[in-house]
Amino acid sequence: MPVYNGENYLREAITSLLAQTFTDFELIISDNASTDATQAICEEFAAQDSRIRYFRGEQNHGASWNHSFVIDKARAPLFKLAAHDDVCLPTQLERCVAALDANPKAQLAYTQTLMMHGDQSSMTFYRDDVELSVDNPAIRYGDLIHAAPPAFPIFGVVRTQALRSIPGFEAYKASDRVVLIRLALMHPFIFIEEPLFQYRWHDSNASNLMASGSGFYTWWNPTAGQGRVFPECRLMYEHLRSLFLVSLSWSERRACLREWWHWVRNNRQRIKLELKQLVSRAPLPPYPTRTLIDKAMMQRARAEFKAQTYTNHGSRS
Repeated sequence: MPVYNGENYLREAITSLLAQTFTDFELIISDNASTDATQAICEEFAAQDSRIRYFRGEQNHGASWNHSFVIDKARAPLFKLAAHDDVCLPTQLERCVAALDANPKAQLAYTQTLMMHGDQSSMTFYRDDVELSVDNPAIRYGDLIHAAPPAFPIFGVVRTQALRSIPGFEAYKASDRVVLIRLALMHPFIFIEEPLFQYRWHDSNASNLMASGSGFYTWWNPTAGQGRVFPECRLMYEHLRSLFLVSLSWSERRACLREWWHWVRNNRQRIKLELKQLVSRAPLPPYPTRTLIDKAMMQRARAEFKAQTYTNHGSRS
């Protein structure tokens, strides 16, 4: 659990993890030099439960460093990323671990997500319309690069060795999704159709912070705001790079390249804007927020592309 100034919901998040029916785990908490009551809360829990390993940094290195730190400290063969403001229902670990034990080739298992708002006053089922359990790696890859954030499967249970075999959470927009993409290219995910994970939406969570200006860079790395950033160009590179970091057959890689080019075409206006700003050395203007209509049109376009491209849906290209 990487955390920075998480006093608002930290107690609830830790309590939900310690209450898991699967008990054979250690909870690694990395406190990124919080200035609120985070340290006191963590030390209180650590004194009560020996499964907690609490680390505190002397300065805020950013979320990218903090995520990498907890992965580096992990000693178990399975790993689960936890956020300080989310809630895991009691059987989430048990169900995910059992699924991975029953499917040795699978690298990640995750459950259905419930979106909760602030103090849990309301909850809704979240449907992301991605097919991550199909055999065809191009479909898994394409669904993830085209899907709108957030990337909830990253909060499932993953094999530690697989997570360490790829570049980790780096300081650029949507790097958590890129990690997920690389894991999905390895093998289909296991989806458990039970709502055992509750994602909390509130004013100060990471998704909101990253939605404003260069906030996604300064959240991942506090020093990133000192330079110029080109988020879409970086994603274009990372999505392409992913296809050469994981073992794929030539036909699979070719199908994934087709998906990548489709993504480039869909995002060409933003990419052109960044390239133009790169040449002129002018600051990037803020991107307009995508509306629900925009997202619905993107989902429809994605569905049409899949219907045209994969005549035998789910089979390997």
